[in-house]
Order: sequence, then C-alpha cells, then structure tokens
Amino acid sequence: MSHLGTLLLVSGDARGSQSLSARLTEGGFNVTLAADGAQALQKSASGHPDIILCLSALADMSGIDLANKLKESEATSDIPFALLSDQLTPEISKQALDARIDDLVVQPIDPAVLVARLKPLLRLSTMHTELNRRAHVAGRFGIETAGKVDVAVDDGNQMILLVSNDKKAIESYSSLLKRANITVTDNLIEAEDLLTQKNFDAAILDVTDSSAEHLSLCSQIRNNSRLFNLPVLLIAPPGTFPDAIEPYRRGASRVLVRPTDPHLLVTALLALVRRQRLRWRIREALAKTLGKQTGDDRTAAYGKDFLMAHLAERLEHARHGGRHLSVVFLNIPNIGAVVHQFGKEAGEQLLAQLGNWIMGLLRAEDLTARSSDCEFCLVLPDTPIEEAEIVMHRIASVLTYTDFAVPDVYQPVKVWVEVGSALAREDDTVETFLARAHSRIG
Repeated sequence: MSHLGTLLLVSGDARGSQSLSARLTEGGFNVTLAADGAQALQKSASGHPDIILCLSALADMSGIDLANKLKESEATSDIPFALLSDQLTPEISKQALDARIDDLVVQPIDPAVLVARLKPLLRLSTMHTELNRRAHVAGRFGIETAGKVDVAVDDGNQMILLVSNDKKAIESYSSLLKRANITVTDNLIEAEDLLTQKNFDAAILDVTDSSAEHLSLCSQIRNNSRLFNLPVLLIAPPGTFPDAIEPYRRGASRVLVRPTDPHLLVTALLALVRRQRLRWRIREALAKTLGKQTGDDRTAAYGKDFLMAHLAERLEHARHGGRHLSVVFLNIPNIGAVVHQFGKEAGEQLLAQLGNWIMGLLRAEDLTARSSDCEFCLVLPDTPIEEAEIVMHRIASVLTYTDFAVPDVYQPVKVWVEVGSALAREDDTVETFLARAHSRIG
C-alpha cells in the first residue's frame, strides 16, 4: 500500500506523457495513461481514478470537451479534473469554469508544484469515496442516506478575506471580483482573528514586503482545526520564492505572480471557492451517516460496531487499490480518576467533550469512534503513517494542554493521553490491524 492515489493522465504526446508520468509517480501517484478522449472516457468509467489530468488538445476532442462529457455523466462527475493548458485566454478561462474544471494549470510548471496543486484534488476525491463507503455501511445499520452529492455548486457571493496594504491592488481586486463580498485588512494578526470569527470561502494574501510573515499566516491557518481546509491564494512579486514549492509546503493553495493576469486570478479564485463549498456539501452529507444506530451512546462519535464494519470496507478498498490507510488510538487513562474524584456524571461529561474535541481536530473524511470506555479510534483514509502520526501527536498535545471545564466541577480538569498508530498491511484483517496499533499505545 504505497501510493497516494490513482491518476489518469490524458495526452496524445507519448514521449511527454512518459516523462510527466514518471514525475507524477515520484510524487506518489499511481498513473495510468490515455492517448485520447475516447480512451479517457472508457478508463474513467471502468477504473474511476481519483484525479484526471488532461492536456488541452487531444486528437479526437479538446480537454474541455472531455471535461464536459465526464461532468455530465453521473458515474464520473465526482472525479476531480485538472486541465493542462499552454496558454490562458478569456475564452479558455470561461470555458474551463463552465465545464466545472477543478483546476486550470498553465504550462510550463515545475513538476513538484504540479504535484502540490494536485494533492488538494486528491483529498477531495478521498472525501467522495469516504461518503460513498460510509453511506453504504450506514445503510446496513438502518440509516439510508445518499452516497453522492451534486458536484455543481453555486460560486456566487463569495466571502473573501483580502490581506493587503496596497490601495491600488485592493481597488484592482475589488473591480475584478464584483460578485464577491470582500473583507479587507492590512494587518496579519487581525486577519487571523477575522478568519476565526467569520466563515470565508477563501483568503487572498497580497505580498508586498515580508513574505515570511505571510507564509507564517499560511502555516497558522493549516494548523488551525477550523481553518485547515480554507483555500489560500498567495500573490507575490516575481522572485519572492526562490524555492517554488515552499509556499505550498507552508499551506498556500495557489501562488500567483504579480502583476497577475486578471483572467487567471478570477479562474483560480472561483475554482478554489467551488472546491471549498463542495467540501462543505460533502461534510454535511457525511454527518447524515451518524445517528442513533451508528453512533456511540456516550459521545458524538461513531460506535464500535460501526467502526468495525466500516474499517472492514476501508481495509478492502486500501488493499485492492494499493492505498495508504492508517489508524490511531487515543487512550485517556485518567478518566477513571475523574469519576472517582468528581462522580460518574463528571466522567461522562468529560468523555463527551473529548469526543467533540477530537472530531473537531480532524478532517471530515477521517472517522472518529469510541472503541472502549476511555479510548477513541481514528481511521484516516489515504493517509501515510508519517502524516497520521503528525495528526496523532497534534491532537494528543491539544488535549493534554487543555483545561477542560466540566459542569459542577469547580476546577479545571486535565487529561492524560496515550497514543498508538499503525499503517494497514496487505495481509491485515480488521482485528490484526487494530491489534497492532493498540499494542503501540504508550
């Protein structure tokens, strides 16, 4: 189980395809090739790749024509589609948006940057798959809910935070983004406060002086559990980032160079807004799989029976597709001491709070279940163990250093957190997988 996801590369240029395929494989993707639109349609329907990356010109149709056909089919409409184009014109921008293309990539592009641009599309694909799998298992528990959502989202009235101290730039952005509701600040500290207080579809960070502070804000956004999916569009003068991959590594969703092509700016922002709103739509659909039949009776998490059934499906999917699948255990050994000192109800209240906190610190596609009296199990699909352990230690740190306020307990309550994790193996059963992770708790 060694790759991040599957990618269908559509190109009539055999030599160029092999070269690009090799770079994408180095980036963690399992790449399949299609020489034209007809092959792409067939392979998309039969193999349902996580992402489609298509050159704009094909022998039998344009890349935009292919996108239209795929998005019109219920079977393939949920596959994120990125278009590689040699140029950007007003016509191409409009056609790309009309075709609901998820990302328009203008060549030439650094392969490492291309991989960074594709990874958010991979997470979107993971969310679609998780909804399908979770809804299927919920149906076995008596909860009937849709396993797919309508991917056509409204992109009007965008809520945008613009961080800039350049009056001309502010006027220019406001003129271009006429359908947007723009909140402007020139202060990065205030920007972080605004982001936590209001719901924004995206943030634009306009770099005019110190890029280090703007990159720090990107990192802060990614480390905030409420904001880590927020699209961040970074606009900077040429040469600001000698290492082109650094802003993406720090959390930027897209980087544009000033002066910015207005069509590229609008296309990039609308694509990011649509992606964010689609994530929220999938999140809402995922929430419908959690109910009395599937949930834990003491917390807002899923119950153990659902965990075991869902993990069996996820394990088979990971095994069949050669994908990463990680589980994490969070054990809270001092809940018994809380019950002994403050009573059973205080222990129940604390346990419920812990469940809410853990779920709030995870992505929507990650599943939280209570696996025993004082223990939670987290299932992280399409997640390498290195990333899972970062999540594990981040959550453990937050819980350990939080003073929990429990009703009728007139002092802050601290918790101890023990953790363990494992990556799925090809020969794993649900029981061996969980046992290996559990044996590492400490």
